[in-house]
Amino acid sequence: MPLPKHLHLIWHLNANRPPPLLLHRPQSLGWVLKACCKISVLRRFLPKVEKFSVDMTLASEEARQEGWRFWLLLMGYTSLAWLARFAIVVAILLAFQCHGNMLLAWCRQWVMWMISILSPTPGGSGVAELMFRLYYSDYLPEASVAILAAMLWRAVFYYPFLVMGTLVLPKWIGRNGTR
Repeated sequence: MPLPKHLHLIWHLNANRPPPLLLHRPQSLGWVLKACCKISVLRRFLPKVEKFSVDMTLASEEARQEGWRFWLLLMGYTSLAWLARFAIVVAILLAFQCHGNMLLAWCRQWVMWMISILSPTPGGSGVAELMFRLYYSDYLPEASVAILAAMLWRAVFYYPFLVMGTLVLPKWIGRNGTR
């Protein structure tokens, strides 16, 4: 079942969506990448680009078969996951019995995440902790409590993903091999 017209616009405005080329014309991306592989330095990537192009076409055919309900659920679950991820700081502030505008705290978390992406250190190390102390000083006026809250926030927000990566990566490399 194709996506209804009124949901089509929402689909294109959703930041968590796959590129429109995946659904509409997956061959276009393949043509662009193959054209790039005509450059002598990039010729060695042509077999991988051709496989990628075929995979994109197959993925597009499968994605088109999904109904609009699937895409709405996908967007909803993705949005819910990101809302929950940014709400971690609100939960920590509430655990320390902080009072104030929790919507503002949630928005500050979003800004901190954007800044840590731009930080040159992996995961924004150091920058994120400093930002936490500065951004939430009106919620956590005592420095020792703020440091403890920042450590707890980092332990919940950042380190689980590192641990999961260390568990998944060796299995993935073992299955796919090094190339």
